[in-house]
Amino acid sequence: MDVFSFHDRVVEDYGQFSRSFTQIKASDLQQFVDGSYGKGEYWPSPLIQLNPSFVSGGAIGELVEAGLLHPECSRIFRWGKDNGPGQEATAMLRSMVGGAGAVVTLMPQQTDRYSRTVAEVFAGGQNVNLEMVRQGQAYAYR
Repeated sequence: MDVFSFHDRVVEDYGQFSRSFTQIKASDLQQFVDGSYGKGEYWPSPLIQLNPSFVSGGAIGELVEAGLLHPECSRIFRWGKDNGPGQEATAMLRSMVGGAGAVVTLMPQQTDRYSRTVAEVFAGGQNVNLEMVRQGQAYAYR
């Protein structure tokens, strides 16, 4: 395994993942964010740790089939894969919040252990968080 190529791929995937949640309409903000991503400034910074004595225990699907992992792990760890639930959730979220000119309201609820604001999202009079969970496209962590 080429560790440096692996690092580049993980950082690129993380950048795509972290950008998939927003669509910035203000050109000055978009320019700032693009510049920050261009410099490799991700929030939070990606951390890659390698264990030289690691031995693979098998693919997620194999571990689920063997009963060693919960069946939902096959769905959760499909993010970014072709036709995986990550794409479905992204498409649903985009359709719910609307296009240009849509009004999206964030109602901050708390701060998580990583100092990120956890908020309820409303668009078109609908609680986006709740609907995403109802449709099986998001999880409610407690």
